[in-house]
Amino acid sequence: FDSKCGYVDKTGHEVIPCKYYLANSFCEGLAHVVKMVAEKKNLFDVFLKNYGSTRHLVYKVVKDTYGLSMSEAINLVNNAPCKLKEGSDKEEASSLIKALEKAGAEVEIKISDCASDTFIEMEKHGYVDKTGCEVIPCIYDDVRSFSEGLAAVEHNGKWGYIDRTGREGIPFK
Repeated sequence: FDSKCGYVDKTGHEVIPCKYYLANSFCEGLAHVVKMVAEKKNLFDVFLKNYGSTRHLVYKVVKDTYGLSMSEAINLVNNAPCKLKEGSDKEEASSLIKALEKAGAEVEIKISDCASDTFIEMEKHGYVDKTGCEVIPCIYDDVRSFSEGLAAVEHNGKWGYIDRTGREGIPFK
């Protein structure tokens, strides 16, 4: 995560500082950018064994259970032990185990007594204008390009549409 992206003009002069993990092309006056944001999490260790043929189902279970983007779920699952946020109670952890086992994974979960200052780097998506102003803050889990004034965005596992000011255009579901 050491290299950063920004924008330069035709002469090579930096117009928008290199502070983004990813910086895409402008579309309808806005560019999709990605920041790596440290989020505070309570964690537990998830050890997944023998899930090769059911890998996609395991990714989906982790994605849906924790409201992650698919890339975040894949990253967490592929780094054993996975570090996932702890549920509000043991029943939620139990539901995760059952869902993963139903998807064909052998699972072992160890609840850890993590300090409250544990942080995980997460990709967060937003949009900047041509002056570099973050007109739509990097708070979304995933986004799509603007088309006809609206962009599909994912937030907390739900998709909806926002307008160019960040206001909800079509409700999240």
